[in-house]
Amino acid sequence: MITLTRTTADHILKLRHQVLRPGLPIAEVIFAEDQDQETRHYGAIHQHGEIICCATLIPSTWHGEPAWRLRAMATAPGWRNQGIGTGLIRYLLEDLQESNQARPIWSNARVSSARFYRELGWREVSEQFENGNAGLSVTMLKEEKTLAAGQVPGAGIGSRIRLR
Repeated sequence: MITLTRTTADHILKLRHQVLRPGLPIAEVIFAEDQDQETRHYGAIHQHGEIICCATLIPSTWHGEPAWRLRAMATAPGWRNQGIGTGLIRYLLEDLQESNQARPIWSNARVSSARFYRELGWREVSEQFENGNAGLSVTMLKEEKTLAAGQVPGAGIGSRIRLR
C-alpha cells in the first residue's frame, strides 16, 4: 500500500538527491523556498515509511499572475512506470482544488519527462534548452482551467493507492 500525502522538505530531500543530482552535493537539491510556509511538499510513502516519489510546489507567477512552480518531481528507480508519479500529480492537483489554491502550474521538465506531463494535460510552452545540471529541458504548463472540478481524476485526498 502507498500513501499520498503532504510532507516536509526534510522528508523528501534524500530521494530528491538520489534521483535528481546523484554524485553532486546535496545542496544542489535544497531550494531557498523549501522552508517557506506557502511551499507545498508531497510524497508517496510505501507502507514501511520509505518515500518513493516526491514533488514540490513553490509559489510563483506566470505572465504576471499567481501560479505555482513544480520542482523536484522524482520517483525512486524501482518504483517507476507503476502509476505512482501520476497518482502524486493528481493528488497535488486535488489538494490545490480543495484548499482553493488552484492556479496555473509551470515546470522546467527534463525533455525525457515531457511525455509524462503531456499525458496528464500539461503542454509545452518553450523550446528545448540546457538547464544546468538537469540537462536538456522544456517548460511545461498546467493551466488553471484544466484544474477545475471534474477534470482532475485523482486518487483522493489522504488516499492510498494499490499498485497495478
